[in-house]
Amino acid sequence: MPDPVFLEGEEIIGIVLTHAHEDHIGALGWLWPRIKAPLYATPFTAYLIREKLRDAGILDQVKLHEVPLGGTIHLGPFEVEMVTITHSIAEPNGLAIKTPLGVILHTGDWKLDNDPVVGERTDVDTIKRLGDEGVLAMVCDSTNVFVDGVAGSEGDVRTALADLIKGLKGRVAVGCFASNVARMDS
Repeated sequence: MPDPVFLEGEEIIGIVLTHAHEDHIGALGWLWPRIKAPLYATPFTAYLIREKLRDAGILDQVKLHEVPLGGTIHLGPFEVEMVTITHSIAEPNGLAIKTPLGVILHTGDWKLDNDPVVGERTDVDTIKRLGDEGVLAMVCDSTNVFVDGVAGSEGDVRTALADLIKGLKGRVAVGCFASNVARMDS
């Protein structure tokens, strides 16, 4: 976990979680006591956050706000719109952060997948609307961004796995990250 000392003494008005993967919520039990800001997350992410906070013994101290999919949060001078995106876990979101100077689009972890196994397709219409309205900056992170080509769909992975496995006899073991809910479903 990075050292959050640079945040100490600052007025942190909220922490908005984009999704429930461990690299996004795993440190909350250690981080929150140093920052003590309200948390905002969609219902699935909030459920897993509650478990993390319960394990850390601080659940009763933390103000955790559930935000509906596509919902909006008002934090001081900022309006944060949750933008539905596709990822390997339920309810992932990008954030359209409306500031007095303009909109900052934070994609969160994402994938363009027209056949997702878990969750909804990326809300391209909302992203287009935001682009038409004007985006000051986009903060984007994507695994394998430097690999040419198109990432396959999780639906294609499911079909390929089913085809591979149906011709086998005996037991089959498949390994994947436990937090890749889409792959477990495949």
